Amino acid sequence: MRDAHVIVRRSIALASPEAGTVTAWLEDNFHHFGVLLKHDAGRVLDVAAATIRFPWTTCGHAGSPLKMLAGQALIGRPEMLVALLPMQLQCTHLFELAALAMVHAAHSASDRRYDMVVRKDGILPGQNRGTLMRDGQEISSIKVDGSMILAPAGYAGRDLYKGFRKWLAECSDEEAMTLWLMRRSLWLANGMSLFKPQPVAAATDMGAVCYSYQPEQRDHAFAVSDSIIDVTDPNVRLLSRLPGFL
Repeated sequence: MRDAHVIVRRSIALASPEAGTVTAWLEDNFHHFGVLLKHDAGRVLDVAAATIRFPWTTCGHAGSPLKMLAGQALIGRPEMLVALLPMQLQCTHLFELAALAMVHAAHSASDRRYDMVVRKDGILPGQNRGTLMRDGQEISSIKVDGSMILAPAGYAGRDLYKGFRKWLAECSDEEAMTLWLMRRSLWLANGMSLFKPQPVAAATDMGAVCYSYQPEQRDHAFAVSDSIIDVTDPNVRLLSRLPGFL
């Protein structure tokens, strides 16, 4: 039975299949991406991307800017990647996976899976609740009204945009990771209520916020008609298929 209250479902899987290698996969309503990170002695050797399902035709080539990470030191927290790469020139979701892969490598972490769900939780648009599962156990639940956090009480009044980076700097590594992941899913859910589909990126009212919306791409970034899956169906298993990397 479909859950009509579900807006976004998002899964991320991180693994170290062999020494010096991290794979990071992401799948949600609109995207299915992967990143392969090669590293040694605390530095990135190479980054490859897999683009399986995406909303714009140009997204299929969006992994190439990640090659600029070669030679960079690994990072201890995902929000640190903005100091190494211009985020607006990247695919937002590949950027996210690269950050998670670098952190995973830096901490020599064990394999990990995150599953996030955002549901409507109120009468008005933007009143949503996100929950985060880590390796099958719920570790966070946050209710928002737009970007403002309403619950839990310890976070109430915090904003997911204004002052967010400063807030993360005050948090432990684990709490910062949780909040960073939750923000991404809640942001995606909120954006869905504002986004108006168009046949080409240049016809939208979005600024140059990511790879496909850059002036060099937006005029030939055409909408991919079959890129969206119905995540209200609980039988839809995210990350059930993990292709290889070229």
